[in-house]
Amino acid sequence: MDTGPADPSTKKPSPPNPEVPWRAVVEPGEPAGLAEGEGWFRKAGEFLQALGRIRLSLASLVLILAINLVVLASVIGVALLTPSAPALPPPAGIIRGEEAPRAASGSLTATPTRPVPSPTALATPVPTRTAAAQASFPGELGQGSLVLSFADNTYAHLFAYQPQTLPFARLTDSPWDDITPALSPDGSRVAYASRQNGYWDLFVLNLADGRSQRITDTGDSDRSPAWSPDGKFLAFETYTSGHSQIAMISTDAPGSGATYLTTGSSENYSPAWSPAGRKIAFISSNAGKYSLLIADLDQRGNALARPVGPVEKRLLHPAWSPDGSHLAWGEVSGDGSRLVVWNAGEPDRPPAAVGSGDWPVWSPDGKLLGARISTPNRDFLAAYGFPGGQLVLPPQPLPARLLGMDWKVSPPLSASPAWMKARAGEQPTPVWQDQAAPIAIGADTRYGLANLDGVSAPNPQLSDRVDESFRALRQRLTGELGWDFLALLENAFQPITSPLPPGMESDWLYTGRAVRVGTAPLAAGWMVVAREDYAGQTYWRVYLKTRYQDGSQGQPVEQPAWDIASRSGGDPLIYEQGGTPEAAFPAGYWIDFTEFAARFGWERVPALPNWRSYYPGMRFNEFARKDGLTWSAAMLELYPPEALSLPAAPPPSATPAPGRKASPATPTITPTRRPTWTPLPGS
Repeated sequence: MDTGPADPSTKKPSPPNPEVPWRAVVEPGEPAGLAEGEGWFRKAGEFLQALGRIRLSLASLVLILAINLVVLASVIGVALLTPSAPALPPPAGIIRGEEAPRAASGSLTATPTRPVPSPTALATPVPTRTAAAQASFPGELGQGSLVLSFADNTYAHLFAYQPQTLPFARLTDSPWDDITPALSPDGSRVAYASRQNGYWDLFVLNLADGRSQRITDTGDSDRSPAWSPDGKFLAFETYTSGHSQIAMISTDAPGSGATYLTTGSSENYSPAWSPAGRKIAFISSNAGKYSLLIADLDQRGNALARPVGPVEKRLLHPAWSPDGSHLAWGEVSGDGSRLVVWNAGEPDRPPAAVGSGDWPVWSPDGKLLGARISTPNRDFLAAYGFPGGQLVLPPQPLPARLLGMDWKVSPPLSASPAWMKARAGEQPTPVWQDQAAPIAIGADTRYGLANLDGVSAPNPQLSDRVDESFRALRQRLTGELGWDFLALLENAFQPITSPLPPGMESDWLYTGRAVRVGTAPLAAGWMVVAREDYAGQTYWRVYLKTRYQDGSQGQPVEQPAWDIASRSGGDPLIYEQGGTPEAAFPAGYWIDFTEFAARFGWERVPALPNWRSYYPGMRFNEFARKDGLTWSAAMLELYPPEALSLPAAPPPSATPAPGRKASPATPTITPTRRPTWTPLPGS
């Protein structure tokens, strides 16, 4: 498919045959499952051959043959269905992940699964927080402030935060996304990427008066700013001509235009400007390999140093220490992510591991290293002592997926101007409100099903407790994406009288709180899937291609594609690992549907252990709104306890409760030209 700018008059392509092979995204290095059974096959065959050379009585021979046939059948079953070897148990201090599916009472029982260890278990142990660690860093956590970006009432906003003195305080609150904040060296300004004009451009927020200055104004996607040591320039990543590149621009004279630091076919992103001089570190990806490069602006041709690479593990978010002596970044491989630090004074020494996580930020004095620790559906903020790696700040839950952060010296909120105090106390109007009508049946309270108007599915219904959030998600997504992705579902509510395939006895579709989105866009090139492993459990991140490829919708994807069709190419190793990674990132602009759906409470579910050989077990297209409930508790919202043990329990009523609001009309798309920037009052 042509991935260049789309013709605005072009309509959404017709859904293709869903059986056509499609692409997905994955991390390399997946261990094989079938290989574990090869030795058993060989030994069983040798044993059976030996039987032919032994003279035994007919009865004994028949008995031995029968026993070994049973053993052989068991070995074959294990070899075909065994997943990769489980990861090591998590070290102390790591956040626990989701539990394995629970068994419900009665006939619905969960398929036995291996124990699920922590999704952040890594080769690098994470130490527990101790009194000694606290005593070693008595005041470091109280330094300066952090600025973070995460979803807030379905839009990404900027927040100030101080682990000891300041809860999350809102800095921006407009109906658009603000991401990747970077505090200036003196902590007085915040550079960030914003969709104020419908396109990703750079802005600088003055913390003294709350005014924003526009820095870039192009149709390209400009993100991830990094300040020069004197605060007069920004390095940033920009998506132009189909690739991400590093550029620089003056904050004093932004109209003079940007200067490109990189060009070519490599993907270059996540710049970090050294506070010790004129060096810029960034990540470069080419042909499926990653490198950490450092450009020296004082050398002819901006000579590049390469501390790390090329390697297959993904490298993320480099960050210089305040004195420029060390460089930290995140590494992502099949067993999760970890922080590493490179000593610029000893460039030939390999980087040292610090702990679990990625997206590092240094405390103002360089003695702490903050990081994001991710679980499948939740991000956490932690901090380690440097260089010892002590866990000084245990993982603190973030309200939503982190979309950028920085840590610098800045005034606390108590000394902040009135605009910041007022904005920090604002409570936005919810985008949707649940309007569930409980049904009292004796001492029990249950809920009915609500029809999804305008949605095509085998059973277009959801629990009365979650249908409003689905409608709100569909309406917003259609406007952001440019086409109505959620109009066609593979499945929604699944009656217990219609069982799902094996292994899905405790699937969330039975609860009326889950949907399986349509997969036809995969074959059309309008959907890709990113694989993310958490301690042996596989999850998927779904990206959807936007209708308009002019930069007005979506963002570039910074993950490689995975070719699942290659598993049928005849290579047994590729088959056993479920496919092979593609060499390039998906081209064009996409929406991270997984992150976007989470803004409305819908979270992804894990793949089944046998997904490599069982396509339905991938479950990349299933999303559930759990609201903290277990599967059993969610089932009891629809069914009485005794019904769950009956083989033919009737499904709950699909009639909406009296007084329910009608479903909103199916959203439609009205193409508009590129918007012009209109400053807010007082800006």
